[in-house]
Amino acid sequence: MHFELNEEQQEIKKAVKEFCEREFTPELAIEFDEKEKYPMELYKKAAKLGFTSLRIPEEYDGQGYGLLEDCLSVEEMCRT
Repeated sequence: MHFELNEEQQEIKKAVKEFCEREFTPELAIEFDEKEKYPMELYKKAAKLGFTSLRIPEEYDGQGYGLLEDCLSVEEMCRT
């Protein structure tokens, strides 16, 4: 079976990667560990770019993508 991401999926992956490389700093990781609290400002930035609503249907103001696109997003966030 041959599998390749389509152009839109590649764009999602690239956008999430660029966001994470810019926003996920070592200082943020230290702060997260010390406070044991997720940085909500980071979540708000990700939400503003649509990364937190990839699987939510468009009729509910989501992006309307499927599980694969959501997994690509999570994969890039975890990689960073």
